This record gives sequence, structure tokens and C-alpha cells, in this order.
Amino acid sequence: MIGKDGTPIDPGLDDALWQVEVAKRFDITISRAMNFINLSKDAKGYGNDSLAEGMMNRARDTLFNDLVEHLSSQEKDEKNIADKMRTKRTFNEAKFLFSRGDIRGSYDLLLSMKETEDKPQSGSVRSAKKAKTSAAHSKALDLLQKVYLRLKNEEKKGKDVVMARDYVTKARKALQKKEYEQVQLLCESTNNVLQSPMDQMSDKAGEIIDSISQTRDELFDAEATIPKERIYRKQIEKYLERAKDKLRADRPIEALDLAGRSQIILKALERDTIKGNLPSMILELKASLEGLRTRGIDLSYEDYLMKQMEDSSFNEDYIEAKKAGLKLRTCLVNADSQNQLHTISTILGDLSSRLRGHIGKDGYVEAKKALDSAKAYLEQSAFEKANKQLITASSILG
Repeated sequence: MIGKDGTPIDPGLDDALWQVEVAKRFDITISRAMNFINLSKDAKGYGNDSLAEGMMNRARDTLFNDLVEHLSSQEKDEKNIADKMRTKRTFNEAKFLFSRGDIRGSYDLLLSMKETEDKPQSGSVRSAKKAKTSAAHSKALDLLQKVYLRLKNEEKKGKDVVMARDYVTKARKALQKKEYEQVQLLCESTNNVLQSPMDQMSDKAGEIIDSISQTRDELFDAEATIPKERIYRKQIEKYLERAKDKLRADRPIEALDLAGRSQIILKALERDTIKGNLPSMILELKASLEGLRTRGIDLSYEDYLMKQMEDSSFNEDYIEAKKAGLKLRTCLVNADSQNQLHTISTILGDLSSRLRGHIGKDGYVEAKKALDSAKAYLEQSAFEKANKQLITASSILG
């Protein structure tokens, strides 16, 4: 959310408190993280923004790592190799998303994995259900946390928040019952009670700016590669910056108008470039999927993303289709890497055992050198070079 000064309203604290709520659900100790949060607040109060940010980062990292450790400790020993590889891949993808600042996305992956273990189902049906449920819960929890923070801020200002507090209490109970639509309605009612019309307009402009900024970041790399996309991106960013300026000047009507213009540009981008490029992207990803499937890799989650991409495209929601496609592309690269890592590690282990029986024989030194090189290349994810060294060692050992 963006405030009237054009900057996010304590985004680090908002994320950290959301993570705290998740930790509570799993009975994970939060004292260490809360200590970092309190130190961050103190540092901010003294004007030491650098220290405040550092402490908040440590709080978020602590909460994430504690959740990963908790879920890892509960992994079932009887899982087969395919399940273990899928779980490992999920952890790696979650860590990658977290390192990129996508806290909610990383948690969606971790929480959906937990739901899968609790309620085993088959194939893509299981993946679709876990992703949908996790996303709905994450969104509802996010809304509730923001509304609660607003309630506390208004209470400090001396505003009567009795009715708002009643709505929040009902929203919490609805969240526990997994009535996510009811949570959203109750949060909207809370906002209506707490905010003036101008405040609501400022919030609406801020929400559009945040949404467009997030979509821009998800659709493009640091630099858009297609010339037309670069033009659209510059136009979108121009309107976003002007909208932020208007919020700083406490002119929400103009900010809302400029934010709306950025939405119009985004729709034009969707119509003129994304829509036309999707068919070739779908064909490319399907080919990659089938190539990995022939190697026996479990791709139930990836199949779900492909279906999501095709369904969004069919429903003419081309932006969501491309988002699903980009996420699928990352997952396929990770799946391929994990599969190659597992395959090469198995061969390396087998050849290392055979090498011990070759001590003192001709070719031992050469074979050992080749295996050591293969191990080094494997650690660098240089799979092709590692394979060549394994072939060399295999030919020597017979």
C-alpha cells in the first residue's frame, strides 16, 4: 500500500507480521523474530533507517528459515525418490522466490506443499486444489493483517473503532473457517468505517499503483527485450511516477486518474504484444514439458501451471496467462536441473564405488582425476562437462 507521501507504508513490517501469523499456525516460536521487529521499530524511532531495515530483514529471514526448517523436519522418511525430488525442488523454488523479494509467492509454495502432505490426492487435481486454496488463504490473511494495522493506527489517533473492531473479530473467525470471500467483505466494511472518502480514494490509487508495478515486474526482466514492450513500459512508468507525485501532494483524485491511465496502457500492451506472443510461448513450454516427461520426471505441478496458462489465454486474460507461463518456464528449468543433478549424482556414486576396487591397477589415477573433475563440475551445475568426465572414468574402469 502507498501512503500520501508516495512511499510504501511499512512494507517490511507488514510482511513480517504476516509471516508471524503463518508461524503461529504451525506453533513455530516467534520470540527471536519479534525481538528483531522490536529492534527495528526502535531504530526507526531514533532515525537510524539503515539499522531498522537490517533488523527487519533479519526478522523476515528468521521467520522464513524457521518455517522451512519446520517443514523439512516433518518430511516423511518413507517417501520415494520422485516425491523427495519434487519436495526438494519446491524448497529450492521457494527459496529462490524469497531471495527475489516475493515473500507471498514463496510462502504459497511452502504452504501448498504442506497441504498436499496433510491431504494426499492424485496428480494435477491435487496440485490445482492446493495452489488455489493456498492463494485464497494468503490473500485473505494479507487483507486482514492490513486492516488490523489500519485499525491500530486509527485507534492511536483517538478514533472510535468499536464497530471496526467488531468487523475484524468476525473476519478472523471467518478466516479460521476458511470462508475467504466473507473475510474480504468484512475487511471492506472495516475500511469503510475507518476511512473518509478521500482516504478511500487515496487507498484505491495506491492499490492500482502497487498492482500495476507488481504486474510490470512479473512480466518484464530488468530490460524488456521487445521494442514495443519497452515503449509501453516507459509509458506505464511515466504515469505511475506522476500518480505517486500526486499522492505526495495529497491530491488523490488526480492520482487515481493517472493510475487509471497506466491501467489503460497495460491493457494496450496486453492486446498488442502479449496476446500475439502467447501461442508460440505455449508451444515452446509444451515441448519442454514433454521432453522432461519422457525422462520420468513428476510434472504434476508444472502440468497445473500449463493448464492455468491455457485457461487464462482461452478466457482472454493474456497477462495472467503470461505470468503463469513465466513461472512455468522457471519451474521447468529447476526440474531439469534437479533431474540431471540426481542422475549424475547416482552415476558418480556408482563409479566412485567401482574406483575403490581399482586401487593399484592401471588407470586408477586417470579415473580418479576424471571423477574429481565430474564432482567439481556437478557442484557448478555444469552437467554436460560432468557427463563427459563420467564417460571418461567409466571407459577406464570398464
